Amino acid sequence: MKKYFLFCLILLLQNVYAENYNILGISKNYPKEKQLALDNWRNKIIKLANSNKETIFINGSTEKKMVALTFDDGPDTIVTPAVLDILKKYNVKA
Repeated sequence: MKKYFLFCLILLLQNVYAENYNILGISKNYPKEKQLALDNWRNKIIKLANSNKETIFINGSTEKKMVALTFDDGPDTIVTPAVLDILKKYNVKA
């Protein structure tokens, strides 16, 4: 599960930057205790990403059009090959 979670954080085809990462986004309607828990989680993830910049990317560049794909159900013997075939057909780089 931990590897899957990290995969969700990876953005495709990003350059490695020297600056530290930050996780963007806030909600003024979020309960205070939930926001504190989220902030703690974000700090842990940012620390992990900053120490593994070769493989973990957060908030990719806004200068290029990019997308990150995540799959909530993990590898599947039917769906995964079909998705990979479509990506290959349209020359989508990963």
